[in-house]
Amino acid sequence: MAIKETKKPLTKKQKNYIYTGIFFAIVIMLFILNNINSGPDAGPYPPYYLDSQKSKLKLADYKGKVVVLNFYTTWSNDCKKSIPQFTELKNDYKKDSLEIIGINLDGITQNGITFSEVIPFIVSYKINYPVVIGTDKLLNAYGGISIIPTTFIIDKEGNIFSKHEGTQDFKKITIDIDKALEGELSKDKIKAFEFSLRQIN
Repeated sequence: MAIKETKKPLTKKQKNYIYTGIFFAIVIMLFILNNINSGPDAGPYPPYYLDSQKSKLKLADYKGKVVVLNFYTTWSNDCKKSIPQFTELKNDYKKDSLEIIGINLDGITQNGITFSEVIPFIVSYKINYPVVIGTDKLLNAYGGISIIPTTFIIDKEGNIFSKHEGTQDFKKITIDIDKALEGELSKDKIKAFEFSLRQIN
């Protein structure tokens, strides 16, 4: 005659242990999923870059100043021509409430194959203003950048004052900078997208 093993019902204490374990397992799983590709400027970035660069630049830190955002790449001939003029602008307006921010797009253009040239480019062209890594999210926030270089001038209230695409006309750029520095504000009142991006230099 076969003997069957009778199973004792779980005690209340045992059930509590099981429920607690399940709860913590769910919490840990949700934490892991929430932190995959997290952050406003999630990459991908080369590992060596993430290891060596920890600082971020926030547009909000320049509130009350006129800001020039220059979207550029190292492989664009127009960018190579315009970068020296931006460094001159930085020198010419260093006593004014003006900041120039270079937004590099090498990491998200041409499959990122020129990203390794970014730092040598900064050194070679003696860029004297902060440069950050641009993201797809940022491009979309600024209306989708389809022409490189593209430059935005942001007024003291944080609105987009003007936009300059392609070959940079520095006479027009300088005129717009002067107007914004004198207190003229954007007529359209379109807020510049606030960002927090990894800074290179």
